[in-house]
Amino acid sequence: MKRWTPWMKNIPRRNSTSSSTTETSVPLDEVNIAVNDTVNTNTNTSTNETKDQIRAVKIQRLSRCISALSNLSIQYNFGVIAPSLLFLDPGDVYDPPSGPAYPVPPRLMESIESWLKSVVFIGAIVGQCSMGVVGDRIGSSRALIVTSVFEFVGSLGCTVLPPMFGWYAYRNQTLNVEDSMTFMYVLLIVFRAIVGIGIGGKYPLASAISAEATDILNVYSSPTNAASSSATSSKEIGNAYVFQAPGAMLPYLIAFLLVSIFGEESIGREKLASTNFQYVLLNFIGLVP
Repeated sequence: MKRWTPWMKNIPRRNSTSSSTTETSVPLDEVNIAVNDTVNTNTNTSTNETKDQIRAVKIQRLSRCISALSNLSIQYNFGVIAPSLLFLDPGDVYDPPSGPAYPVPPRLMESIESWLKSVVFIGAIVGQCSMGVVGDRIGSSRALIVTSVFEFVGSLGCTVLPPMFGWYAYRNQTLNVEDSMTFMYVLLIVFRAIVGIGIGGKYPLASAISAEATDILNVYSSPTNAASSSATSSKEIGNAYVFQAPGAMLPYLIAFLLVSIFGEESIGREKLASTNFQYVLLNFIGLVP
């Protein structure tokens, strides 16, 4: 075989489709450029697919955390009112010598406690019926931010309201303490309803975010991984709902630890600072998720 020389750049070829003998020249430089372009295109496509897969995995992991924290906070804020009433003590359960820190007239005691415990479920019904529609209009992620704002505002009001009223009522000697505390409990009922709207909205939205993230992961997975993957939407939603169990137990566990550390004698009108500290700490944890 002859060695390569510059004059061999264009090699004559015979066109077999023509009856007459014709010669065409195919520049080898153009062939090399076309091959290189094809290889580069395939490489870039593979790189982009890998980046999309990594991004989809990150989205799914983030959605898992969001859904888990949402379900944890749902049950925590549902149940936190029961141990909170032990510190507010409107029914004088602990019977401290100086009287309960936040008393109410006996005729209103049962109705106030009932409304504080039940109004959150009314708000949850409103949140479930409305926030799902909002999520369809503006997207699940944005709607989850909206419903989280409701939950945060309601929980914040429930956290700071009793200490503020207690400080003002006991400092101003001209006020009737029971009347002031009755008004405080009415506002507390309103904030508990706002908490319920936020909690109810998280139910459908957290599930929708988990399902959407799983669908994104399956779309950007390779065919082999997509066929063998067990990360279905129902499984992801079920994994998120598992966190409702510790969320339901957590407020009672924290209240038990606070009473064990500070003691029952740390609750009452004479121990207002200690009572407020324990109440605020118990409710502040519900703000975090």
